[in-house]
Parts: sequence; C-alpha cells; structure tokens
Amino acid sequence: MTKKKIILWAAIIISILSFIELRNYYFEKQLKEIREIHAAYKNTSPDTMLNCLDDKLKYSHSRHLKSIVEGYMYLIDGDTEEADKQFNTATNFKNYMPREMQLQKYDLIIDTLIHDKNYEQAVKYIGKAFKYMNIYDFNNRSTLVWDIISKLSAVPDGTPILREYMNEILETKRLDINSKVFFLRKMEVLCILEIDYIQAIEYIVNILNAQNFVDEAYYKGKVMVDLSIIVHNLGSSELSIQILNEINTEKIPDPLKQADLEIYKLINLTQNKQKLGRSEEALADLQKVVSHTSKLPSSNLKEMEFLISVKEAEIYIATGNYDKGREILSTLHTENSMDNIYSYSTSYADYLLAFGDLFIASGNYENARAIYDYIIDNDIIGIDYIDWTNVLTNLALIEENLGNYQESEKLKAKLKEVESTWESFKVKMLYQYVNSSEDAKIIRASNAKMKVINSIYFFALIIAFLIILKTLILPKYKIKRKRKIVTKNMEKNNYFLVYQPIINPKTKEISGVETLLRLKDKDSILTPNIFMKDIETAELIDKIVLWQLKEIKKNYTEIQLLQNKTNTFYISINLSLNEIKNRAFIESLKEEGADLISQGASICLEITENVGLVEEDLIRLHIKDLIKAGYKIAIDDFGIEYSNISLLDQFDFHTLKLDKYFIDNLKDSVVVQNLFKVVNEISKDLNISIVVEGVEKQWQLDILMLYESCNFSIQGYYYSKPLEIHNLKNFKVK
Repeated sequence: MTKKKIILWAAIIISILSFIELRNYYFEKQLKEIREIHAAYKNTSPDTMLNCLDDKLKYSHSRHLKSIVEGYMYLIDGDTEEADKQFNTATNFKNYMPREMQLQKYDLIIDTLIHDKNYEQAVKYIGKAFKYMNIYDFNNRSTLVWDIISKLSAVPDGTPILREYMNEILETKRLDINSKVFFLRKMEVLCILEIDYIQAIEYIVNILNAQNFVDEAYYKGKVMVDLSIIVHNLGSSELSIQILNEINTEKIPDPLKQADLEIYKLINLTQNKQKLGRSEEALADLQKVVSHTSKLPSSNLKEMEFLISVKEAEIYIATGNYDKGREILSTLHTENSMDNIYSYSTSYADYLLAFGDLFIASGNYENARAIYDYIIDNDIIGIDYIDWTNVLTNLALIEENLGNYQESEKLKAKLKEVESTWESFKVKMLYQYVNSSEDAKIIRASNAKMKVINSIYFFALIIAFLIILKTLILPKYKIKRKRKIVTKNMEKNNYFLVYQPIINPKTKEISGVETLLRLKDKDSILTPNIFMKDIETAELIDKIVLWQLKEIKKNYTEIQLLQNKTNTFYISINLSLNEIKNRAFIESLKEEGADLISQGASICLEITENVGLVEEDLIRLHIKDLIKAGYKIAIDDFGIEYSNISLLDQFDFHTLKLDKYFIDNLKDSVVVQNLFKVVNEISKDLNISIVVEGVEKQWQLDILMLYESCNFSIQGYYYSKPLEIHNLKNFKVK
C-alpha cells in the first residue's frame, strides 16, 4: 500500500471516530437535558416547570428535544394522548440509550393518568410498558422498571396484576443475582402488605441464602426488618425487637444505605416498643432516627420529617398527652406522606389513625367517624388487621355514645366476622408454613395430633410458628453474619497467636507450649472468652484450627530457638470433639500438619469435651487416624462439665490436662486431693503426662512438688503469661 493510501485511510478512520465521538457527546448532552426535565417535572410546580420548558424550546436546536419538551407541556395540561405522540416522535431519535427515554415516557404518562384517576388507561399503559421491556431493562434498569409497574398498587384491583408481572420477571427474565435480589425484596414487601406471610418468608429465606451480590449486607438487613414486621403482626413484639437488635448496620460501606437501613430498623423498633408500653424507649429510638436523616437525599427529608412527626404524635396520644399529639398533627402537610409499598412506613395511614385516636379521646365523635369512614371507603395502603379491628371497635363505640345502638350492634357483628376471618386465616397460614417448611419436622411431629377446635390450640400454633422463626430462620441469619465477621478478621490478619509455656517444675525444662488465639480490635487486644463465641456461632472452629497450623508453620523456626526443651517438647492447639467427628476436617488436619510433623515438630491436639459424648466409634476411629498421622492427643479441661473417669478408657491419648478448678481447691478440698491422687496414679500406670492448668501461686507449686511422679507439668502465670513469638524465643524458666 502506498504512503498516500495509508494517509487517506488514516484520515477516513480518524474522521469516523471523531464523528462517533461528537455524536455521542451530542446525544449525551441531550440525554442529560432530558433527565433534568424529568427531574424538574417530578419535583417542581406546574408554573415553574412551564417556565423551564419555555426556555428549553427557545434555545434548543434539536427537533427531538423540542418534541420531548412539548410532550411534557401536554402532560401538564393532562393531554396524555398528544403527549404520547410527541414522545413517540422523540424516541425515533437514535441515541445510544433510546430505551431509557421510552421507559421514562411511559413512567410520566402513567403518573399523569393515575393523578387524573384515569385508571383504565393507566393499566393499559403499564401493560404496554411491560411488553416493551427487555432482559437488559430488567437487569440494568431495575429501579425504573419497578417505578413503572409498581404504580399498579395505586390502581383499584391493580395489585394482582402487579404480582403477575413480578412472578413473570422472577421466573422467566433470566435475572442476574443483583436484579433477582432487588425484585425478590419488592415482591416480599408486597406479600407482607397482602398478609401473604408464607410467600413473604420464602422470599426472605431466598435473599438470606443468596451470596455475592451488590449491597448484600444492606439487603439482608432490610429483609430481617421485614421479618420482624411479620412477627410483630402475628403478635410477638418481643421477638420482633430481638430480630431488629440482631441487625448490624456498621458494616455497610455506603453511608446513604447505612442511614436508610438504620432508619428502617429504628422506625420498627419504635413501633414495637410503643405497643409494649415502653414509650420513653420508643421516643429515644425516634430521636436516633432524626440523627440519621441528615444523610438522606434532600428530596426525602420532607417525607421523613412527616413520618417522624406522625410516630411522635402516636406515642404522645397513646400516653395521654393529647395536646402535644394534636399540636404535632395539626402542623403536618399530607402531601409529604410516604404512601408507597416500599418505603419505611405507610405514614398516611398512621396519620389518619392517629387523628382518629385523638378525636375519640377528646370526645369529638363526628370527626372521628369521618376519619374512619374515609379509611373504609378508600383503599389506604398500610391498614392491616389490627388497624381494621381498631377502626370497627371505635366506630361501634362512637355509634353507641351517639345513641345509635342498632348501628353499633351491626359494627360489633362485623368486628366478630373480621376477627373470625383473621383467626381462620392465621390457622391456615400457620399450618401451611409448618407443612411447607423442611426445617419444621419437629414442630409437625409435636403437633401431629392437634385439632384446631379452640383458641388454646390456635395459640399453640402461633407459638409453633414463632419457635420456627426463632430457632431456625434467625440462627441461620446469625451464623451467616458471624461468618462474615470471622472471615473478615482472618483476611485482615486481625487474629494472631500467643504461646504459653508448659513447665516440668522438677526438671525446670519446657515440656511444650499451648497455642492461644488473640484478636486485635482497634486499640485493644481481645481474649477468646470475648470473641470465641462468635467463631463457634459461625461454625468456623475448623477453619481457625487450620489457620493456626499455618501460623505455627511460619513461627516454627523461632519456636525451635527455645532453650532447655524436653525431648518430648510439643506445640498444642485447642479443638472440640465436635470437630473430630468431621471426616473432611480430619483429612485437612492431616494434610496441613504433614509438613510440620515431617520437620520433627510434635503437634498436640487438646480436645475439649464440650459436647455430650455421642458417636464414640467414629471419634475413636478419627483419633486413631490422627495419632497414626503423627499427632499427639490431650484431653483438655478434665474435671468439668461432661468429663468423667470413664472417658480415660474410651480414647487413646498422651496427655491429661486438669482444669484450673483442681489447683484452686487442692489445699482445702479433701475430694479434690483424693481425686488428684487417683489421677496421679493413673498417669503412672498408663504412662501419660499430666498438665495442671492455672498455677499462679507459690503454695500451689509447693503442694504439687510433694507428689512423687515426675510425669507432670504445670501451666500458668506462676511461670509465664502467654507470649508473642518474638518474646517466646527469649523465655527462660525461673
């Protein structure tokens, strides 16, 4: 190819790339303007919006942008058909994100139709929008998709259609994990509002079981709040509070999402505590909400202030401070209420109910009746079973006080019907849960002969349901949360090892060192009595033991520098019988320890019998396997909890470690003295070594030195506290 041709082709390519770049810049600029118009339409008055649109028409040279501006003008005038035509003209404009414009068009038109109560047309447009959406929209514009279809909740009889759309999205739209969790959460909240608790709990469990998605801690915290709402609605505020207190928002990196979850949690804590009559605590939690609102977007502040004020008024009215409640409610503007199916609270419903309670308390029956009639005549989001019963009870009371006894009796009959329907529903729901849950076999067995024939059995079912929540769902969530904490500490090297020397007091030699775990937490060092429970709850003792072996391998060269070691010097690690039962763990132990043992290291596993002795044959087999692989075995903390003499005859072991209880009571307890003699004789007969833990005082050492056996060592602060590796290598026996 000639030089001229190369230059020509280079010029053509540069021109094409420049054209594409300019085109993208042009489209991006217009898209930015469209988004600004959209935001202004949502958040400003019609007059302000018209002035903004006039300016856009004067200075815009794009016919597509002019079509969009004119479409918004028609929307302001309520002419949705003409607006649709203008938007359709604009969406022929081929930018790199035309679908977003089209979906925004649907969103705006549907908003306008619902505002004008043209519900039939709104449902049609939502259907058109849903057909238009594709997989990319569901996965990358989830929020916009939800904004559009969730408008069905504002349409009479629109919720069943919304659930159909949501089921189709979840079942057929090939969602990525982030979008799936997003839509699962929306569906779960919808189920709660429809009192479909079984389905809601299934969605909650699905989200809790999901892994590795964006904002995982945030979403899992949200669904735990939702679970607390279900429990609260079933009548267990104490358990609801327990669930809420388990939620940790500190690990959420995004301050906005952290504040959002903290507010959601605190609002529901307030509600539960108010129901239990703990008004001061409820008010304190409400004040904490205020401290988090500054982190929310300014567009949400008015809504949040409305919600806080309503909750505050509810508390004052419930405690008899009617003047304060009236003062707060009279300053509120209902256009700031949060009336949607996925916000913190359906506060407009709470606002109406608070006013009803206030009017009842002050004897203003006519106004109270007007409030309750309005609630009954309108589909108010957030009016649940308890609210309905309160409304009917108060209406019956009003009619009775006004002398309308016949009407009062009708309302009381209606109340009984509602209560009966609700009770039947809960019984059906609870049996459905028990029968559908794989984890509920114990509950089913205990209730196999139960017949729901009176309230005693009904409440037994309620208790069974709450037991399942408390003993099955909550622990699983707790395990996952603790696992994250422990794994993060391991990844960040917050755990470290210290070594406590074990000394033969008669020969002054070092028999071994016990490996102990420590945790760095900010400026302090934590001991196992503080953090080990988290590791046990997370079921990660096996991972910690394997991690300790790796650390010992790193430190082994320095451990060998210790002077005056016995020929049988060993390094010990703690674990429990529970881990010994796990075959996979045994294989990992053998693999991880092989290198150390091949270097001549003697690794001793100190087994704590902290569980009831079960599966003896399996444990015996695994212990023999470990001994064959080169490990030594010690029975730790002998003399406490389940330990008994028969244990000595059940397993092969090399060392018996006596709990601190022995040495503390050796001077004054005849029983302990005799038991120590027996253990001492057993050690000689079986040729096993004894380690006495917790030796701190001279008198303790003096008593031990009276025994003839040389086959025992002591461990405790008398000789040394646990030492970090850089101090251990210089340790000398005093």
